[in-house]
Amino acid sequence: MEDQQTLDPTLAFKAKKDRRAFVTLYQRHLKRVYVYHLARTGNEQDAQDLTSETFLAALGSIMAYRPDHSFAAWLLGIAHHKLADFYGRKAPESALEEADDPPAKDPPTEQTVVRRIELGRVRHVLGLLPPERADALSLRYFCDLSLAEVAHVMGKNEPAVKMLIYRGLQEMRDRLGSGVLEEV
Repeated sequence: MEDQQTLDPTLAFKAKKDRRAFVTLYQRHLKRVYVYHLARTGNEQDAQDLTSETFLAALGSIMAYRPDHSFAAWLLGIAHHKLADFYGRKAPESALEEADDPPAKDPPTEQTVVRRIELGRVRHVLGLLPPERADALSLRYFCDLSLAEVAHVMGKNEPAVKMLIYRGLQEMRDRLGSGVLEEV
């Protein structure tokens, strides 16, 4: 993870002059952005479209990136805004349980099926939470951002984000049963 945090700003700086350097950033962060959008929309097609829009916007505004914040937080801030725009355009069309990862070519194994069912339950409950709590949890756990990075993306301070995550986890535990989720 430390490698990523030190390499990303270098790649972003190179991408300001050579768009090919952006390809590496895209490859490094594609799954993270896709999973964020999928967790929040529950629809594979919408998640794919939003992921594309996010990376196109990031490429178009790479000159605005400053290395004083992590590239992941900057990129997920763009994803967060694209998601807000999306919900301004239309409502989600399907249930959050629909998908887990980008479509795979191999048939699912029993372990994959069990994992999808468990993640489907989590996504369903995530969809029942207030949007700010769901966003904070998605950014922290689906995107693996630090509290500081989540705070930056959401435009809040760390204690506020910590409280959103704490309350979100409490509500999810109440709905799913204890022992499913770990502490902040």
